Amino acid sequence: MCPYHGWRFDPTGACQSIPSLVEPNPEKQALAHLRSYLIQERYGLVWVKLDDTPLSTGERHELPEVPEFENAAWSYVMGPPTPFAAGWRREVENYLDMTHFAFAHADTLGKAADYRLPPMDIRALPDGSFQMDAPFPALETPHEPPGKLQSAHRRFQRCWLPNFTTIRQSFTDGDERVLVHIPSPNTPESCTVFWSLAISPNFQGPPPQAQLDFAIRVLDEDRIMCENQRPREVPINPARGGWGVLVMPGDTLANMFQKQLRRWLTSEAGQVSTGQR
Repeated sequence: MCPYHGWRFDPTGACQSIPSLVEPNPEKQALAHLRSYLIQERYGLVWVKLDDTPLSTGERHELPEVPEFENAAWSYVMGPPTPFAAGWRREVENYLDMTHFAFAHADTLGKAADYRLPPMDIRALPDGSFQMDAPFPALETPHEPPGKLQSAHRRFQRCWLPNFTTIRQSFTDGDERVLVHIPSPNTPESCTVFWSLAISPNFQGPPPQAQLDFAIRVLDEDRIMCENQRPREVPINPARGGWGVLVMPGDTLANMFQKQLRRWLTSEAGQVSTGQR
């Protein structure tokens, strides 16, 4: 029931009663039908499917499977939703970037990071997503011994378009962590980042709350970098002479994201125009 005027609706959104009408009016009640959306609760978040057209393409709208998030042997912690005064594509590119650790995170994650680019294995996948396998760029002889979270490890990153990105960190002692970032757009130049962290059993390092606090500090450093960039959102198709003209080797993964996103958007638009969605 709406607490303002007492209108009542059934679970499908159909209006059952408008108290101000002396006589029930089926026509007005039909016009008052609420719009409903498919939802799913998973990974500690509520997911909403804004496109209510029937599914006709298999599992293309299913959530990515991250088994570690639902494995009771792993520690799973939710980070606080974090507003960014920057576009969601800007946040995805930041999350994928491999060359900013020694600078943007000099006091946290990148305390022992090398500014030189490590070898990266970047691959586009048949479903339109992409992945990267690369070592964290850690210095062989840092000025001070790094903590566990700053030490050398392997990073396996996967991006399911448009905005679901995971990072698996595999440490030399066998410990692992899996993080996810989902920047949800609020306006063309702002988003809220939903994120969480799974920690492997018997992790030899900081406890889950300390790891969460550390991740909050790292994300805030990223937020500042994203919000200080202009434009606040990454263009879908950068123009020559404007943004994107100075492309460095470290931009390889960001370029993969841009290319795959454009292909994904083109594919989605094509399916809408032909009535396949």
